[in-house]
Amino acid sequence: MGRRKKVTSSIKEAMYEEWGRAEARSLMAKRKIVSEDNFDKIHWEGVGAAMMAYPQMFRVYVVKHVSHFQGTNRQLSRDASPAVDNVCPCCGAKDESTGHITRCCSTNRLTSSATFFMRLTWTGG
Repeated sequence: MGRRKKVTSSIKEAMYEEWGRAEARSLMAKRKIVSEDNFDKIHWEGVGAAMMAYPQMFRVYVVKHVSHFQGTNRQLSRDASPAVDNVCPCCGAKDESTGHITRCCSTNRLTSSATFFMRLTWTGG
């Protein structure tokens, strides 16, 4: 356990928290999101508190986007069926990644994204 913190309640909970933190640090470094050196400089409790200000479905969207587990054709072609082509259904670009779905300039994509975000705002989670 890298950080020194006095355990004042459940040792099991503290161990799970530290294990999760170590796994997150390793994964984020591997994916080049945050270096291992900078990981502990982020106020993760503050990030969590800020996320709670948003509707639940928006939080789900953010987590899926950051972890690259959205229902993109890239993901579906790996997991669901080899019959799914890894192309953007809106513009035809190869390799529909999570980055692509937020940057695709196709009119269809822009319209569907705007509708999606409006629904997240109005349903309140």
